[in-house]
Amino acid sequence: MNKIRKAYKKANEYENQIYISKLIFQLTNSKVVSIKAKNIVKEIIKYIVLMDLYYETKDIDFKKEYAFQKYKIINKLTPSQTKTFNMLNSKIVIPFWKYEEGLRFKIKRNHPFSKKEIIKSIIKRSEDSIIYGKMASFYCKIDRDFLRILHLRQAIEDIYDCVWDYEEDYMKEPNLITLFLLNKKIPIELHPKTNKKMMHFIKKMKINKELYKISLNFFKKGNNLLKKKKSEILRNELIKILKKTKEVLDL
Repeated sequence: MNKIRKAYKKANEYENQIYISKLIFQLTNSKVVSIKAKNIVKEIIKYIVLMDLYYETKDIDFKKEYAFQKYKIINKLTPSQTKTFNMLNSKIVIPFWKYEEGLRFKIKRNHPFSKKEIIKSIIKRSEDSIIYGKMASFYCKIDRDFLRILHLRQAIEDIYDCVWDYEEDYMKEPNLITLFLLNKKIPIELHPKTNKKMMHFIKKMKINKELYKISLNFFKKGNNLLKKKKSEILRNELIKILKKTKEVLDL
């Protein structure tokens, strides 16, 4: 499978498009509207995955493909929607890649990340959920509380992904586990290279419990917001991702 097709396959596996379309259906009771929202989120995910791969690898083929994907998205938007899309790019997408470059620089120098810096990294990397919610809101109003819940859910999923993808990310992406190990004063050259060894490290140092505590805190914040928003879809999503995260942390 060539690299571009592999990237699109990865994008299609993201669950955001599914639960956002369910949320839109709950809010509108319209399959047509929920499908439109799902389709635009799907296209945005492809765009972000391709851009992520370009910034990770500097492969010009990914740059060309994400530019083409951006062109396809804009062609489907009204001028007002295009303005919002460009604003999200300038306020969230581009600053994030610059932020990640900064993380890579610090990792290479064995920067001892503080807990505050680690929490910030989780919040920053999960901001793509805000983009999906804002783009879906072209078809149905999604208020700030729902956007906040989507963000909190994504933050928990990103913790799950950092554990699951550790071996794949090793020495390529600023994985959350890497930041935690540096927080414990373990130099990058001594970091485990495989998921199996990583799990041994984080259980021994109780990093898995710290990660779950962070996940649980995000869950509680989302659950509190849901007391007034009343969405079983998002409640179930929060419960499901917290359970998956607990399992992958071997707790």
